[in-house]
Amino acid sequence: MLTRSFRSRYAASRWHYVPELCRTLARRQAARIGTSDPIDKLAWVVHVLRSLDLPLPLPRGICHCDFHVSNILFRGGEFAALLDLDDANITFVTFDLVGLIDQWAWPHGADMLDFSQARWIVEAYAAHRALSAIEQKHLYDVYKLSILFDCVWYFDRDTAADCRERRKTAALTALGRRAFFYEPFREGSRQG
Repeated sequence: MLTRSFRSRYAASRWHYVPELCRTLARRQAARIGTSDPIDKLAWVVHVLRSLDLPLPLPRGICHCDFHVSNILFRGGEFAALLDLDDANITFVTFDLVGLIDQWAWPHGADMLDFSQARWIVEAYAAHRALSAIEQKHLYDVYKLSILFDCVWYFDRDTAADCRERRKTAALTALGRRAFFYEPFREGSRQG
């Protein structure tokens, strides 16, 4: 999260990474492609979006929205700058955190999230900005939303029946919101 309370006069020019935008963009992608498979993928995206619990009090702010190591400049082993702010948008302030979790705790090809790694990421993040109780409780839903945005950006990459994002959301659904909430924050869950 770049800032929590900053109010840019250009806010109207930025997207709001919320379920409504994800639904709209998925509809555009399905219409652009124009075959039955994207229509099936759209139906799945809409179904998952309806299951999310993202209450109004959940803090929002401007986030990088493409936060990964290739967008961080280090000098002498120390953080020097954050690069490539083209995708910065208004969303839930934990959006960049779930992006880090996704990148580092759920590598490509893995069947499930590595909770030990996720806990380490959450602890490192919280050392700079503590998560409120509502943010912890709804991290699961923000994570699923970020996965759905990935699906939108790569809408024609896989089939509706077997797309990477569908497998990830299915694994999270099987785990459940309650287990996801407790595991990354549970004392002693980090190995090593």
